[in-house]
Amino acid sequence: MNLHELNMNSGPLTDKGAAHNYLVSYEKEMDKLDNVTLLEIGVWMGGSLKLWSMWFNNPIIYGIDNYPMFGGIVPEEALSPLYTILPVDSQIEADCPFKDEMFDYIIDDAMHDATSIIKTFNIYWPKLKSGGKYFIEDVLDDSQLSQICQRVEGYSYTVFDTRATHTPNDLLIVIQKP
Repeated sequence: MNLHELNMNSGPLTDKGAAHNYLVSYEKEMDKLDNVTLLEIGVWMGGSLKLWSMWFNNPIIYGIDNYPMFGGIVPEEALSPLYTILPVDSQIEADCPFKDEMFDYIIDDAMHDATSIIKTFNIYWPKLKSGGKYFIEDVLDDSQLSQICQRVEGYSYTVFDTRATHTPNDLLIVIQKP
């Protein structure tokens, strides 16, 4: 079963395959490793975390979200023994709870404007293992894309643009760490 089928047969769990067309790109870009370490920034109710926990064998999965609508508290319906969610603002470096952890994959699905994405990237890029991949979802428009691409210039990156067949912000950037 591929990642899109797993998502759809389970709910769907996340908009990454329903409203957006990212799961095909994720399946292409992510090696299905055992014991993968993954951080997702901006997790809402944890549906994508559940999907990742079903996709990988024995993963270690963290999610962070500042939950402004819930007073900074992780809503009970988002909690699961399959992953850990921490109520953290991804744009405040001092709030980064990962001092020693390193990740195979980092997914930024939080704020979708270039300024916020670049701040978050600057804080969490050092937490990515060599050879790991950093994913940025839902880039708002070409102007925002240009700003982000300027920031990651010099790194190996790919832009997946599915705006013609999906929503106007269906831009996914994948940056590989050397």
